[in-house]
Amino acid sequence: MTFTSFADPTDATPTNLNTVFTALEKSGIETFNVKNAAYGALGDGTTDDTTAINAALTAALSGGIVFFPAGTYLTTGDHFITKQRVVGVGMGISIVSVTGTAGVPVFKMDNTLTPGAGLQDLTAKEGGSGNDGILLNRPRHARLTNVETEDFTTGTGFYFQNSASSWTESNILLGVRATNCLYGYRFGQKSGDIGVASFAYHTLIGTVSSMPTAGIGLWVEYNATTNPQLYGSFIRLNIYQATDSAAKGVLIGGEVLRSELFLNGENASTPTDQTWFEIASTATVREVDGVAYSEKAERKNLLQHFLLAEQAQCWD
Repeated sequence: MTFTSFADPTDATPTNLNTVFTALEKSGIETFNVKNAAYGALGDGTTDDTTAINAALTAALSGGIVFFPAGTYLTTGDHFITKQRVVGVGMGISIVSVTGTAGVPVFKMDNTLTPGAGLQDLTAKEGGSGNDGILLNRPRHARLTNVETEDFTTGTGFYFQNSASSWTESNILLGVRATNCLYGYRFGQKSGDIGVASFAYHTLIGTVSSMPTAGIGLWVEYNATTNPQLYGSFIRLNIYQATDSAAKGVLIGGEVLRSELFLNGENASTPTDQTWFEIASTATVREVDGVAYSEKAERKNLLQHFLLAEQAQCWD
């Protein structure tokens, strides 16, 4: 399935939004509007639309499009995507705001996902505390286009999660944005897992903006029992408005192998270059190329940067 941008998100006139829905219907793929009377979402910013959203997702289990017209949809989250394409009319126009239990994402996908299913043209927003935006738990061939995660100040915008000795691969994220999230894009393992979990052949092109205190734009995590491995991937990120000096644009704690990273950043007021781009002592970096640039530091060839980082295990 090919994802297409159906509208200019800056033009939210009723005529344009009706055109979006008409285009979806004419696509030949069955479309399920969450505001349809059969499901009953209101998108008024005050009503709990959880049941209505889940009803539309269930109706589309055979592989249809779940359409979110303009509005703010309050939900307790944990909406599960398997074969559905969830489509709004633009970032900041179709907003799904989670107010549920801490740790629950707005949308989630796992290894039952059908290739090509995913999200497009909407914002997942924190309306409570301690939630995550989008959880990608071992999907393969997910597609996210023009999707924003916003205000997850104690959580993660886009959370790539895996289990030990398992793979998640070939997911494509284009034109995505993490706004005011503690962790913008996070590659990590389930708590308690021991061993290496691989994240392979991903394509990620997007933005990180307005990181909160101690935020991290891109994090390949590591701890005593887990060792995530980013492998064969292409990442291109613009990272800006990190106004807190404790924020990090990039933190590599685990393994990055045979990947290309292109990172452009705006520093906080008084950071060092190492603060903006940090390779932890636990990191393993091998056969990686790309460029890291921040406004208060010289442009760096990443291969040279890794080779010069004494605290990391690096090979060319």
